[in-house]
Amino acid sequence: MAAAAERKLSIRSQRQSDARAESLTERERDVMRLLRSDLSLREIAGHLYVSHNTVKGYTKSIYRKLGVTSRSAAIEMARDLDIA
Repeated sequence: MAAAAERKLSIRSQRQSDARAESLTERERDVMRLLRSDLSLREIAGHLYVSHNTVKGYTKSIYRKLGVTSRSAAIEMARDLDIA
């Protein structure tokens, strides 16, 4: 019975992970790729030809969608989900 419950939790967790990965827009994926570098948000904005505030907005959206609160956690989650 415990094994069945663990399988259900594993399947549910995988579906949630897939949903989070698929919910990132193409532009959010671009920002996520650059978040993995040592660039500051201002430098990322320069690379993408958008404002610093736009990158901050994308970053907040990425964190919310991935269920994280920091850049390092977002990078780790993106790596685990194989996105960006």
